[in-house]
This record gives sequence, structure tokens and C-alpha cells, in this order.
Amino acid sequence: MEPIVVSLPVTGPYALIDSLRVQRFGRSDPTVLIERTAEQERYAKCSRTPEGPVTMVAWTEAGAARVDVALFGPGSRWIVPRLREALGLDDLDDFAPTHPRLASLRADFRSTRLVYALSLPELHAILVLQQRITFAEAARSWRLMVELGAERAPGPLPLLIPPGPDDWLALRQPRARALGIDARRWSALQHAARAAIEVAARAHDREALRELALRLPGTGPWTTGLLLGLGTADADAIVLGDVHLPHDISALLTDVPVGSDDKMVALLEPFRPHRFRVVRVLMGSGRRRL
Repeated sequence: MEPIVVSLPVTGPYALIDSLRVQRFGRSDPTVLIERTAEQERYAKCSRTPEGPVTMVAWTEAGAARVDVALFGPGSRWIVPRLREALGLDDLDDFAPTHPRLASLRADFRSTRLVYALSLPELHAILVLQQRITFAEAARSWRLMVELGAERAPGPLPLLIPPGPDDWLALRQPRARALGIDARRWSALQHAARAAIEVAARAHDREALRELALRLPGTGPWTTGLLLGLGTADADAIVLGDVHLPHDISALLTDVPVGSDDKMVALLEPFRPHRFRVVRVLMGSGRRRL
């Protein structure tokens, strides 16, 4: 099957990799390939769609006001009308905070776009995996789960297809333990997988998605906040219950490296309706681990 190739115009500053790399779950994520040279940035991601797997390969040339995209696999046509939001091309809010501690990051706010996840259920599972353990431990479990299926991604790149809801539902507890997934996260993954169709259907209704996610056992405010911010380009999503984020926000905005959820909410209040933009740029600034 020949790929679908499209060229999309870009308005304003745009950093392809900086905008999309939070969709990669660790440097060893078998579903993502990132390459950067002085002349070109390239980001490739395999995901599942309602019409089958798809590999999206997007690249930008230095100085070009466009993004070129090649789509491989049966899910390609499903992705085409969603490409602009998946790449963040219409996220054009000119957020220019005047806080002196954000001045050095001002260019990042303009070029790092908020994007929609290619698959909300996939992102949901990734976030559940990260609950109450280190990022490295969760990324290892993800890699092992992807490699367990070992399904080759469509297209020429050496990528694998990520697990879908049926794969998580078929995962038994003994195998989950071998992958480093404890009983609480395994249970949360089961609930998330059963709700996958409902979650995906609410991608463009954030309030409905928030209400649904918070009703699911094992999906709390932390998972929900990141699902909205990273999955639906919600510029004002708030992430509560993170071990490090309140301290990171406090250190960034006050130079006092000790915080709490209440303090973080108060510090971010002046940036409403762009509270998640501050978090997102912090995630990509090197001050917070991706």
C-alpha cells in the first residue's frame, strides 16, 4: 500500500520535535523514532486507530513554513483530517507571560505547540503505567509490553505497533508482574481498557472526558490532568497529585524548591487559561524529566 503524503502550512514559530516528543514514552519507546539534524527534524510514531494501525512520519526542513507528513497503514485515512491537531498546527495562542522567571522560556512558549494524542486510550494506558513508580520503571514496562506483541508497524521504519485495549484486557496478572506492573496498576489498566471506546469518543469534549476519567477506578486527578493536557491540547489543564511537579513549579516561579498542590494552584492562577502551557514548557525545558 502506497503511503498518503501531505504537506501542511505552518503559521508562526514551530518546533516539531519539541511539540511532539512528550508523546514518546522514554528514549527506548519502540513505537517512536526521533531524528534531528541541522537541516531537518523528523518525528515518526505508530499508533492504533479505529480503522487499524498507522505510522505517522512528519518532518520539517530548516527555514520551511510547512510540515510534510507520510502516513502508512490502514489507519492513514482516519488520521488525515486529524493531522493538524495531532501536530499542534492550529495551537496559535500568543501566550506571552511577563513573569520574570519565565522570560528565558518565552521563545519556547511560542514554538512548542500543544497537540492531540493520536490515540487517547494509548496515552491513558501510558499514564496509568507511571502511577506511583519512577518514569524509568514505567517506561521499561511499556517497552516490554510493546515487545511482547512484537507487531511490526506499517511502513519502512523499524517501529512496533503499541498495545491496544484488547491487549491490556488479555494481560493476566502473573504476566503483568513479570513486566513490572503491580496489581493496582494492572486493575486500573483493565478499567481503562474497558472504557477505551468511551474515552476516545470524548476527545473533543474535555469536560465529558474529565468526568468519565474521574469515574474510572484507578484514574485520579493526576492521570486525568495529564490525559487532558497531553491528549487533548487543553491549555488550562491542572495536574494534581504529582510527586515532583509542585516543587518544580515553586522552584521555577519563586526560586523556593518546596511546594504543594495548593501552592502550585495558587502560583499558576495568574496564568489562567494557560496553566498547562507553563507545565508543558517546564517539561520540555530540561528542568523536569520527560
